[in-house]
Amino acid sequence: MTMRTHINNVLSSCYGSLRQIRTIKRSLPVHALNTLVTSLVCSRLDYCNVVFGGLSACDLQRLQSILNAAVRLVTNASRRDCITPLLCDCHWLPIKQRIDYKLCMMVQRCLSEMVSDLLHPVQLVCRRSDQTSHSLQLVTVSPPLRCVTFNRQLNTCLYNDDFN
Repeated sequence: MTMRTHINNVLSSCYGSLRQIRTIKRSLPVHALNTLVTSLVCSRLDYCNVVFGGLSACDLQRLQSILNAAVRLVTNASRRDCITPLLCDCHWLPIKQRIDYKLCMMVQRCLSEMVSDLLHPVQLVCRRSDQTSHSLQLVTVSPPLRCVTFNRQLNTCLYNDDFN
């Protein structure tokens, strides 16, 4: 299965759930609607979303459209309303920040050795990328070789695109 096929499956599953929820929306209280959308749509977007790191802007926008439709359903907003304040009101992150957050959490768990044996052995290599910033690079020893860079100054995690 290619990444495009996986994204298409996620899109169809989430949009199908949103259509079903929309039909029963009037009979649900707001908190139940929020819980239902979070459990059926957001959890589907967040499941293994670290593999979405390094996606093109086009594919990220397709995934973001699901989140936009979900927040519009929960807040009863129109398509013309600005989506950023609605995401903030629901305390939801945009899809790119969700992926970065999940990746940072995985790096933090690896650093604190709270992750399962599937992600070990992990060797922590500290390197200096330039004179002003320090970055940590996690390299898995077992094949395939994958690199994750954590920049402490920016507090963001970035995938190294060399393994794609």
